[in-house]
Amino acid sequence: MKTQTFTSNKQLVSGILNTSQTLKLIKMNKVLSILIISLITNFVSAQDTDQDFLNKINAAQSLYYAKDYKNAAVKFCDALNSPKGITASKHMYYNAVCANALASATDSAFSQLEKMLIKTNFNDYQKIALDKNLTSLHNDKRWLPLVKKVKQNQEKMLPNLNEFAAEKLITIKNENFEAMMELTEKGKKYGWYSNEYKVEYEKMNKRDSVNAIKVAELLDKYGWLGSSTVGKEANLSLCVALQNANYTIQKKYLPIMRAAYTKGELNGNSLAIVEDKVLLREGKKQLYGTQVQGNQSDKDYIILPMQDPDNADKRRVEIGLPSLSDFLSSFNTKWNVEQYKKDLPKLEQEYFGSKNFR
Repeated sequence: MKTQTFTSNKQLVSGILNTSQTLKLIKMNKVLSILIISLITNFVSAQDTDQDFLNKINAAQSLYYAKDYKNAAVKFCDALNSPKGITASKHMYYNAVCANALASATDSAFSQLEKMLIKTNFNDYQKIALDKNLTSLHNDKRWLPLVKKVKQNQEKMLPNLNEFAAEKLITIKNENFEAMMELTEKGKKYGWYSNEYKVEYEKMNKRDSVNAIKVAELLDKYGWLGSSTVGKEANLSLCVALQNANYTIQKKYLPIMRAAYTKGELNGNSLAIVEDKVLLREGKKQLYGTQVQGNQSDKDYIILPMQDPDNADKRRVEIGLPSLSDFLSSFNTKWNVEQYKKDLPKLEQEYFGSKNFR
């Protein structure tokens, strides 16, 4: 039985996938651990808003993902210009700006950009300055004054910003996102177990290896780069690069990640993923159950070998993760701790005996 391993990281770098699309990707390939930007978190936190508004936003996201930028732009503007638009997150506005820019709807793009600055106090200068999706706006006289305002917001919010490191990490994020999109297109076109998909997947793995070396150099030079030092998106890019790194790099920087978590400079989800990956690569059972395996039929999903299953949810809650029941529901799988304990010896033998776990 062919299998693929998934991680519980739901952060998507760059924010154009909606929740349902992301869960489909989780079930189809390892792209889940790529980092792209915390879109699911943003959408889940917004679910106290009007459902009709969220439906419109998700429809726009879907069109954007399908590269139908013109209709995506229309849908975004329809939602954001409605009374419920006041509940929109900065990521919703940002995606609206990108959709309009890519659709050559320049005036609408600037209109949404101005609203984003006013309503969300947007301050991610590196993100907006390096985003290729916004290239069509660069020669417009409105561009530089607005970007300057973003820069000013950033200087106020992040007085100790490491601009060099932030720019490097945002560049890595953008490259990862482009790779994920290409990988997804190959999977949709040729199949998730096709040779074409496998070739693209190997390219992505090589890019991950290169990016891991880049972030290792940054960490050696500057120490941990938290959100207060490089901004949230750059920090997320750093976390994903470490999650996708090889065992040697993960093992080396795990103590730094633990210290950052203790200081509140790293979210528990990112730490838990690396903790579990290191344990599994050492031939030990994972602690939090972030690593899941699915088979080729895309029906069955199991938590890879995990220690003390009875207290797993307690550990997960302590580090900020949802219960295993809630987590596995994303895979349409039910958590049965008693059955898991019965199956665990066989699972250990099959997984660790495969010699592929590192």
